[in-house]
Amino acid sequence: MYDAFIAYASNDEPKARQFRALLESLGYTAFLDADCIDPGEIWESAIEKALHSALVTFLLISRASGSAYYQNEERLRAVGQVRHSGHRLVPVYLMGREEAATLGVQTQQLQGLYWESHSLGPVAAKVDRAMKASVQQRSEVGMINEKTVLIVTGCDITPELFDRPNAYRLKEAIDWNTKASCKTFLKATVMGDLWFFDYHASHPNVISLGGPSVNKLSRIISERGTVMRHHSAEKWHIMQVERRWAIFGGEASETSEALDAFRHSLLSGYLDQIWSMR
Repeated sequence: MYDAFIAYASNDEPKARQFRALLESLGYTAFLDADCIDPGEIWESAIEKALHSALVTFLLISRASGSAYYQNEERLRAVGQVRHSGHRLVPVYLMGREEAATLGVQTQQLQGLYWESHSLGPVAAKVDRAMKASVQQRSEVGMINEKTVLIVTGCDITPELFDRPNAYRLKEAIDWNTKASCKTFLKATVMGDLWFFDYHASHPNVISLGGPSVNKLSRIISERGTVMRHHSAEKWHIMQVERRWAIFGGEASETSEALDAFRHSLLSGYLDQIWSMR
């Protein structure tokens, strides 16, 4: 129903309306609860449907955000929507970078936009780029074939902030390897574990990032799999079941370290194995 969902504190409604006008001027439809929920409609259901359909959630952040209960609820729901591959959460700080750093919000690990003045002109190009990237990513999901590698992360705020950036780092490595080897039909796509189990549970080529406590697929692989690499102090593990891998550590930094070990010693051989399968 909507290309974008705008989450905001009630005190920031004038800015939210300006932001919606910008999105519409770029040719995108945007959900703003003040305008898009009909009289008598159950607001919770309307918000759920809008989040489900949206490619991008733009989270407007100001000093008022900390006490905005419903905005925080929408943020958590948006994080949950990452299971719908292609959905992304973009923080839009209604202030400069230095002031935003003092807020201590949990979205600071995500690349954000900074709207420092009354003009939206400086952020328009970045908004359009975020939308186009999400359109492209969602279209890629529809082209999954037997030589696609699915990179799966958990669907919660911690894996969204820490494991998902690692997932895109791994996707970049696979794309580079594919291009260097001229394997034109081998590609990777990133999705959440809930989306994976709903739609792609039988897919054979999977790399799961994040520990068993935050990623259902990692839990299954860790219960059934063989340890292929591990840290000498057991801080991280790389496990395998056939062409499915789980890469995780006790902390986010340790998962990142495990991913580096996988990329450097195991990834190339794994991609060769997938390419050779008939």
